[in-house]
Amino acid sequence: MNLGLEGKRALVLGAGGSIGGAIVESLSREGCEVSLLGRTLNSLDATAARMDRPPIARHSLDLGEVGRIDEEISQICESDGPIDIVMCAAAGAHFESLWTVDTTEWLREIEVKYLATMLAFRAASRHMAAHGRCGALVALSGIASEAVFSTNPMNGATNAALENNIRILAAALAPVGIRAVCVSPGMTRSKRYSAFTEMGVDAGDASIPIGRIAEPDEIADVCVFLASERASYVTGTTVVADGGRRLWDGGSLLPGNEHLLDASHKDRS
Repeated sequence: MNLGLEGKRALVLGAGGSIGGAIVESLSREGCEVSLLGRTLNSLDATAARMDRPPIARHSLDLGEVGRIDEEISQICESDGPIDIVMCAAAGAHFESLWTVDTTEWLREIEVKYLATMLAFRAASRHMAAHGRCGALVALSGIASEAVFSTNPMNGATNAALENNIRILAAALAPVGIRAVCVSPGMTRSKRYSAFTEMGVDAGDASIPIGRIAEPDEIADVCVFLASERASYVTGTTVVADGGRRLWDGGSLLPGNEHLLDASHKDRS
């Protein structure tokens, strides 16, 4: 399917991460010109090396420095623009009990995952509207927004806040032709997944009906589709890509469907 993204300009925040890097690759394959923003230039170099075409530019910024977001994103939009698409794949990776997490860690999660995304989208959307760009804003949230993950209660709260504000942003920007959506991934093979497994936390593969966790490119392709004109009537919503995890009670089989599960399904990794 031609997504109609040839020649569009995109800015990806968190471009040095697993999913962020996959988003950049997917946009590049579709013919987008992409600006990369990440915490370190080294991580962006690795992403740029996998692109079909060189990036417009690479920008180093710690998203936890929320006081810089508005000015930095505005400057990037001016220097790299006009921008049609902005995606934020920011993700915290700290795991702590609700009873032991300290204020500094909690605020860091809020700043990186929620405030940075909203401030970046606010700055970028002003630029897009001023230049008549009808585009899309796509944020990564996560299934913790609606579920209980005792190992990381901070992330669930910030995901829920992000999804709420994306709906507000979508309503405000619809009249000028800018869409805003969230993508809520289930467990994905990423740095975050590695942090889970290193802690000895059960990543929940057994409770996923598809039978495995997601690969970064599977989440990236959903994000890129939603940013395209093929999804031109989708805004103000959260699209869940979790392999059906929320549909299942965690049992080993759905009663009566045993005959549908052949060896190829059971052995899939």
